Amino acid sequence: MVVLRHTLPDGSSHFDWMIEHPQIRSEHRLITFRCESNPSQFELCEIEKLPDHRAVYLDFEGELTGNRGVVIRVAQGRVRFITPLTGPDEFPKRTEALIQWDEPDHPAFRYKFEFQRDNIWSVCKQQF
Repeated sequence: MVVLRHTLPDGSSHFDWMIEHPQIRSEHRLITFRCESNPSQFELCEIEKLPDHRAVYLDFEGELTGNRGVVIRVAQGRVRFITPLTGPDEFPKRTEALIQWDEPDHPAFRYKFEFQRDNIWSVCKQQF
């Protein structure tokens, strides 16, 4: 799992939160959300689910092709899904995961994802 700060050519920015799908590692697809704030720091937020991204972004930092801006890693960690993800295209409308951020003395958190409308989800972070 990785969080990238994505700065667009116009100077605006957001965070791309990318989580490796446990059922399709062979295809190396990342469940991806766009966030206005860093998910390692927020308690409750609305996020936008984007199409899955390629696993290259787990290690990539720098300029994106096609004048799409620049990304830098701001956080990373490990995820264990509590809610089973049974299929490659499935992210259940209510999903829970345990997330351990790779920061010194940072506890594990339970994240609750809940579908709201269209591609918009709410996510709530609770100390585990």
